[in-house]
Amino acid sequence: PEPPNPSPPPAPLPGGMQGYWGSIHSHSTYSDGSGPPRYAFAVARANGMHFLAITDHSHRFNDFQWADILTQAQAATVEGAFVGLRGFEWTSLEQGHCSVFATDAYISRNDPPYHALAGFYAWLATQSEAIAQFNHPFGPPEDTGFDGFAYDAAAAQKMALLEVGNGSGAGYRTFEMAYLRALAIGWRVGATNNGDTETPDWGLDTPHRTGIVAPVLTRDELLAALRARRTFATEDSNLALTLRSGDQWMGSTLAPSAALALSVDFYDPDSEAITLELFDRSTLVAATSVSGLISHTWTVNVPGAAGHFYFARATQADGDRAYTSPLWTEGTAAPEAIAINEVLPRPKYEDWNGDSRINSDDEWIELYNPGDKDVGLDGWQLDDVRDGGSAPYVIPFGTVIQARGFLVFFKRETGLALNDDGDWVHLLRLDSSQADAFSYTHSPGDDRSWSRVVDGNGGWTKFYEVTPGKPNRPPRPEPTPTPFPLFTIAEARRQPSGTTVTVRGQVTVPPPVFGEKTLYIQDSTGGILIYISRNDYLPLAEGDWVVLRGEAYDYYGEREVRIYRESDLLLHQGAGEPLQPTVIRTGQVDENHEGLLVMVAGRVVGYERYAIHLDDGSGLVRVYIKQETGIEKPWVEEGQTFSVVGLVSQYAKEKPYEGGYRLLPRYPSDLLQLPAYLPETGTVLYGRAPVPPGLPW
Repeated sequence: PEPPNPSPPPAPLPGGMQGYWGSIHSHSTYSDGSGPPRYAFAVARANGMHFLAITDHSHRFNDFQWADILTQAQAATVEGAFVGLRGFEWTSLEQGHCSVFATDAYISRNDPPYHALAGFYAWLATQSEAIAQFNHPFGPPEDTGFDGFAYDAAAAQKMALLEVGNGSGAGYRTFEMAYLRALAIGWRVGATNNGDTETPDWGLDTPHRTGIVAPVLTRDELLAALRARRTFATEDSNLALTLRSGDQWMGSTLAPSAALALSVDFYDPDSEAITLELFDRSTLVAATSVSGLISHTWTVNVPGAAGHFYFARATQADGDRAYTSPLWTEGTAAPEAIAINEVLPRPKYEDWNGDSRINSDDEWIELYNPGDKDVGLDGWQLDDVRDGGSAPYVIPFGTVIQARGFLVFFKRETGLALNDDGDWVHLLRLDSSQADAFSYTHSPGDDRSWSRVVDGNGGWTKFYEVTPGKPNRPPRPEPTPTPFPLFTIAEARRQPSGTTVTVRGQVTVPPPVFGEKTLYIQDSTGGILIYISRNDYLPLAEGDWVVLRGEAYDYYGEREVRIYRESDLLLHQGAGEPLQPTVIRTGQVDENHEGLLVMVAGRVVGYERYAIHLDDGSGLVRVYIKQETGIEKPWVEEGQTFSVVGLVSQYAKEKPYEGGYRLLPRYPSDLLQLPAYLPETGTVLYGRAPVPPGLPW
C-alpha cells in the first residue's frame, strides 16, 4: 500500500538532473534496530525520504536475514518515488566501520580472514560492483580511524563515500576534518550524512540526509550516483547542494587549467538565507551569501592546479550545513611549503599569550608561509615528538595562514610542552607528510626564542630579537650612546661594590664560550668580566664593540660588572678585528692583568684533571680548562712546553695550594704545545730571545 504521505518532489538541477534525499546507513531488528526491514522502508518513505539503505551489522545477522533484506528492499522500491537498498556494515571496534552496497555476499568480523581492516580491504577489492562507505570516522587524531586512513590502492577503487555527518539528536556528530584528511591522503570519497538509525523513526529521528544527483530515481541510478560520487551531505532535509564544472558533476576528474570554472548549485524550497563557500583542498578560495532564493547557481573561476580537489560548503542562517563531493584535477599536487619559523620554550617574565598570567601556557611556536598564496591548515598537526611528549595538536578547521604571513600557536591552545633541555617540533600536513621539523638541545634562555636566520629558510639562531607573528630580525642596537658617564674599564674596576658603571669595550670572550651568562670585554686600560644576572642572552661575537651598564661587584675575588636586562646593552656595534693577546710572563697572571686576554708560554710543572701548571721561571700559572668550552685537556707530561692564550681570572674560594689566579683558555686552538727547545728556566722567552717556530709574536 501507498504510504500516508506522497514522496516529496526532487530538486530540479541543471542539465536535466534531479536531487534526491535519503539515508544509506540504518539498522533493522536483524542487528540493533527497532523494526523489520519492510517496516523501516515504509516509515522512511512516509517520512519524506526518496531512498533508504538497511546496513545491519554483518556479525549479527544470518544468511536467511541477508536474503530477506534484499527481498524487502525490492518490494519497497517504487521507481520514481522510492528506492529500498540492501547493504551491510562491517565493523571493527579498533579500526572503524564500513558500509558496503551492491554485493551478493557479505563478510563478518567473526570470520578470521576479515576480523581486521586489511582483510576487509582485500575482500572488497575482489568485488567488481561493490560500493563502500567510511562510517562515522573515530579515533585520534581528530576523528580519523581506519588506521589514520592509511591508503590502500586496491580498496580505494571501491571506497567511494565518507560520512561527514552521522547520527541524530544529542548523538549527532560531524566529521569535517576526517573528510579533508581522507581526501588529502588520496581517498576519492564523496560526502554523505546519515541517521545511523536504530530507533523506529527512520527519516523522522533527524533531518540530516545524504543527497544524490541523478536523472531519475531508480535502484540502478542510485547505485550509479553513489559509485560516481555524485552525492552531497546536508543537515537540512530539503536542501540540495552540488558542484560541477560545466556538465562534469562532482566526483569527476578534470584536466588542470589556469582558469577552472566551477559552479555551485543549490535548491531550497524554504528560501533560507545561505552562505556558499568554495574550497581548494582546505583553503577557502571564494564565498558569497544570498537570501530569498529557492535556487541559484554561483560560478567562480579558480586556478585548476594539478592534483588538487575542490568542494563547496553551504551554511544556512539557522546553522545547518551541507557539503558537496569534490571535483578532482589530474596529476600530483606540489606540497605546501609551510615552515616552523620561531620557537619560544621558556617563558618567565613575559605574558606572551596576553591572558594576564605568566606560566608555561606562554610557550609558543610560530609558522611562516613563504609562498604567494594563502594556505588552509585545517587538520595539519603540530607535534612534540620527544618520548613521553605531548599529544599532537590538530589545527582547527578554518585556520588559514596568509601568503608570506605568520601564525603563532600558544601552549594554552596546543597543549604542546616544550622542554627546556631539548625537544623536537614537527609540522605535519593534512595527509600526515612532514612539512618541517626543528630540534634543539637546550633552551635559548628566559623569554628568548630560537629563530630562523631567514624567515622560512636557512639555519637557526638564538641571538635574534623575539618577534612572535612578525619577521625574524637580528638585534637592533640603540641608535645613540648612553647619556650616563662613561668609565674606562680600569676606572670601573676601582669603584666600590654596588656602584652603577657604564663601560665601553671590545668583546674578547662572547657567550656561550664560558657559559650563557658570561662574557669578557676590554679596552686600552684593562679587561673585566661581565655577568648577565637575570637573562642568559646577549647577541655578541668576538671583536664586537659594546657599551654596557651594570653594577660593579666582586665574585670570589674577581671584579665583574653585573647586568640585569637586555636593555643594559646600550650600544652594540658590528664586529671589529678580534683583539690580540698581551704577551706576559707566567708569574704575571695576577691582579694587574685580571680580565685581560693574554698569552704565556712555559714548561709543564704539574697537572690536574682540568688544569695544567706552567712556569717560565717567573712563577707558576694554573691553566684551568672550563668544561663549558668543550676543550679536552691534552695529555701532558712534566717538562713539555706549551703556549696558552686565555683570560686572567680569579676564584678566591679555591684551595690555597691551587692558587687564586688562573688562566682560562677559550678554544682548543688557545692551547699549543711547543717544541722542546724552550729556553732554560729563568731565561727571557720574548724580546731578543729566540722565538720558537709558529708562535704569533
